[in-house]
Amino acid sequence: MKLILFELKKMIRTKGVPILLLLTVLFICGLFMRNVIQQDVLQTKKIEKFSKYRSNVISQYQTDREEILKGPNAEIEARLEIGGTLYDKLEKLITAIEDKKWKKELKAEIEVYQSALHYKELEGSFVLNDNDMQKTIKQNEELLKRSLPKEDLDYSIQTTVFMKKVISLLFNTAGIIIVLLVLATLITKEFEDHNMQLVYSLPIARNKLIGVKFFSLLIVGLVWLSTVFLVSYALPTLFGINVGKIFTYPLFTNEENFINSRVYIKQTIIYSISFIGFSIATILLLSFFIRNSIVNSLVILMLFCGGLLVTNSSFNSIWNPFSYQNIDFVVLNTPDYYPLGAVVLIGFMILLLLLTILSNRKRGI
Repeated sequence: MKLILFELKKMIRTKGVPILLLLTVLFICGLFMRNVIQQDVLQTKKIEKFSKYRSNVISQYQTDREEILKGPNAEIEARLEIGGTLYDKLEKLITAIEDKKWKKELKAEIEVYQSALHYKELEGSFVLNDNDMQKTIKQNEELLKRSLPKEDLDYSIQTTVFMKKVISLLFNTAGIIIVLLVLATLITKEFEDHNMQLVYSLPIARNKLIGVKFFSLLIVGLVWLSTVFLVSYALPTLFGINVGKIFTYPLFTNEENFINSRVYIKQTIIYSISFIGFSIATILLLSFFIRNSIVNSLVILMLFCGGLLVTNSSFNSIWNPFSYQNIDFVVLNTPDYYPLGAVVLIGFMILLLLLTILSNRKRGI
């Protein structure tokens, strides 16, 4: 325990870790401030969007009226009737948005898209495709069942949806690589400064030394994860807008089923801890072999970016540890991977740690 505390003190003195934590906090705070500023803009954009839909409907309505004057046409008459109804529904929806009545807005949007689907069946013109409208209807109905307002996934200041946004931005290849480069430098720097020669001369078994290094880095990694989760939870909880049972907010999976935000966050925590453990075991193995900060950083960059490319192109498998780099994507698009995926990552972590210990038993300084 004393050795781990000693290692942690050394890591803190390098200033890389405190700067990483500070930049993480500033990034999340900046993101939250941006979202707060965007709230009125979001309302304006929604009004503009549906006003455009309304203009398109009235344009077609006027064209159909001109056509009907040329002679009776049952199809055009039916389209005129539905077009008038659709126009009225859009008016109702815009009014609900302006009045900030979220329940009325959800109900009105359902009615708009139901009318729009019928309108398109009669060869009416509407911007959105059928699948998007049906998906929105399904989501709105679910939100009404749970008595929750709809949140913008990019600009929300509701706690669980804001946390999802932070997770998608930080728990991906770019975010993980930045953290790993900071942590890997802590190891290679000791070789470059020849401090490791002194450590090797001490009466400490190499497997114990590697274990101490691993757990020290793991603690730092977990502190970073905790910082991300705590700050992204605290800001919207204290200063955001939370209505209803926010942890039941429904998120779409790739199969167009719903997953509660509570389940999403729980799985994200488990995956992130497992993947950070696997990643630290990986950089530990590389750092003890390469022992040069620049070369080691390039290898880490190529390994994780290459793993992402391979995963996206052909080998997105539950057994591929690099499939879990984008945690938001894994939770929402491969729900069947859980919980075995976390076990796979822990298994690779243990394997890499053992490999590091075995390969350094007889290696010279």
